[in-house]
Amino acid sequence: MATKRMISSTLPNSKKLRRLSSDTVRFLFCMLCVRCDDDAKMDADPVDIRADLFGGRDEIQKQDVEYMLIELGKTGLIIYYEDKNTKNRMLLIPKWKSFNNIQKDRYKPSEIPDPNDDLHDMLTECIQPVNKVLHRIDKERIDKNSTSYVLAEKFLKGFLKNNPESKKNQLSEKQKDELLSKWSVPIDQLLRIDKQKEEDIRSVINYVLNDSFEKAIVLSTDKIRKRFESLLAKTKYVSLEKKKINFDAEWKKVEQAIGNPELKSKLNPEITSTILKMGGWSEIGRLDAKTMQQKYITLRKSG
Repeated sequence: MATKRMISSTLPNSKKLRRLSSDTVRFLFCMLCVRCDDDAKMDADPVDIRADLFGGRDEIQKQDVEYMLIELGKTGLIIYYEDKNTKNRMLLIPKWKSFNNIQKDRYKPSEIPDPNDDLHDMLTECIQPVNKVLHRIDKERIDKNSTSYVLAEKFLKGFLKNNPESKKNQLSEKQKDELLSKWSVPIDQLLRIDKQKEEDIRSVINYVLNDSFEKAIVLSTDKIRKRFESLLAKTKYVSLEKKKINFDAEWKKVEQAIGNPELKSKLNPEITSTILKMGGWSEIGRLDAKTMQQKYITLRKSG
């Protein structure tokens, strides 16, 4: 089999190629043109293609490759088919020979059968529409209801509050959505690839947004992912330090502040926030002092 392949210089101008949903799918098609045999056919098991052409990257899973192959099939750039008996998957690139000329002395006939409706099923449908391929492939396709998008939005809101003079405060809704899609990717990778817990990511985001040092240097979710282990360790340390607080002494201050507006105004925000969680000052005193004290301490320790 000839080992050198040609890709036509007119390929980038192909309407079918330009209509594909992403650069990832375009890349896949070009690589298929290079890897197919002398009859423009090849085995097309998504697992093998993922390993061979994408290096087994975690960002791209078997189902993603399947969706892309089906998209290529729907546009007519390939014929994607499956043996009805063995379930082996294959593909054929119909226009491949128009820009590849194999010399006769190097030509090797394909061992892969031509697509035949009697023997093969044409694969043109997938579990979900091709234009909704999982966002881990295309940043612009992040699901706005996904955990990663919601957490990215949380970080952006805190970032804008901490940096009122940042140009990001002037972004249009479209630009903001594009930024959130971009910032969602590292968080998605933390969840899916790094196997981090959602609550830990939330804790780290809260820590970064409220720590006077970190909020000045962690300016994107990419930085959060790169430093996640160290940031999580700091978050847990701060949490442990918080639990060392003398909550009994705090509760005494709360009791002294009941009915005293001046003392109330001097309480730190953590104390005031906890009182609000308990139902506000009006609730203090409804139950016996010991019960309220236990409730207060429990809430403070939980953060």
